[in-house]
Amino acid sequence: MRWSEGRASYVRPLQGVLLLFDGKPVEGRLAGEGQSLPFGSETQGHRFLSPAAITVTSFADYRDKLRD
Repeated sequence: MRWSEGRASYVRPLQGVLLLFDGKPVEGRLAGEGQSLPFGSETQGHRFLSPAAITVTSFADYRDKLRD
């Protein structure tokens, strides 16, 4: 799959980017041709079992919240 008109390809469609540095979210946007994708400390769980947004503070927190 490709996102926007760029050359980068991905296994699944990009819907968000989770980006933390030293436990703190790095806020920003990934820009492409006519599109913009936000990134920060939020991600999505399983679309049926946990459809709400999940905010994480570390990899361990991410792993545990997705497992739950």
